[in-house]
Amino acid sequence: GCEAMSKVAEKVADSLYRKDYISEEEKEIYSYGYEILIDNIGKTFLLLMVGAIIHQFVATLVFVVVFTTLRSCCGGYHASKTWQCNLLTVILWGIVIVGIYTEAIIKQCEALAIAIAVVSELVIYQCAPVEHQNKKLTNEKKVRNRRCALGLGMIYGILILLLSLTKLAIALALTVLEVVILMIIPSEGRSNEP
Repeated sequence: GCEAMSKVAEKVADSLYRKDYISEEEKEIYSYGYEILIDNIGKTFLLLMVGAIIHQFVATLVFVVVFTTLRSCCGGYHASKTWQCNLLTVILWGIVIVGIYTEAIIKQCEALAIAIAVVSELVIYQCAPVEHQNKKLTNEKKVRNRRCALGLGMIYGILILLLSLTKLAIALALTVLEVVILMIIPSEGRSNEP
């Protein structure tokens, strides 16, 4: 579990240090970074595996790709502990999968997907990127993240409309909506400059 991940991350960082790629001061930072990377790869693999088992691999892949790409530009709420983050990810994925299974209900109101796409794009336009208090962004990074968020938001919004209420459109719309909700939760750090 978690201890094994830490040991692997430490060994990788230690190996980089011994080969003179990083300094001793950087070892802890690299070890932590690799631990997060290993955790994220593991989480992604597990989600995709469960998605395949329940015959929702493509929807799970849509969730992973859209959530990861949009979230990295938009920022927003971050859980303070790894287990909380993992639990939140599973809950958000679960909501998308449940949403797909309620496709018949959602199909009744085509306007819902369009509303999600439009409202999400407006929130992204108004708020992106949302900084985390422990990870401030440089102005250059803010501008880059904002462009990325607006571009991806527009692409995903257009895809939602083009796929017009297929299971993939529902997965896409719900995932975008979840990223937007995570942007709204923090009370500070929103960027309102163009």
